[in-house]
Amino acid sequence: MAKGRTVTLTFKNSAGTNLPPVSFVVNDGEKGDNAHIQVTSIIPTVKGGEVSFNIGNVVVLSVQINGITQPQGYAYTVEGATLYLAEALKNGDFISIEVTK
Repeated sequence: MAKGRTVTLTFKNSAGTNLPPVSFVVNDGEKGDNAHIQVTSIIPTVKGGEVSFNIGNVVVLSVQINGITQPQGYAYTVEGATLYLAEALKNGDFISIEVTK
């Protein structure tokens, strides 16, 4: 069996800034001619807005920005272990994410 090699994909956001690279190992197979990549979905770091938080395996009860409760599905969404905000946070904003396991 041939040794695997690392492949790195780099994506850019709409502003042209590089997102963190995604790396994985491809096994070239015995003859080195049967490697293939199948991408079924890509979830970018930036989605719908400009801020995301890795929240882990929890249930989000509420999200507040500067003391104002934000409606789920409009101001924020949760996909898997990531919470996405629809708006960018400013330097002085205070965010509160209430969760339960």
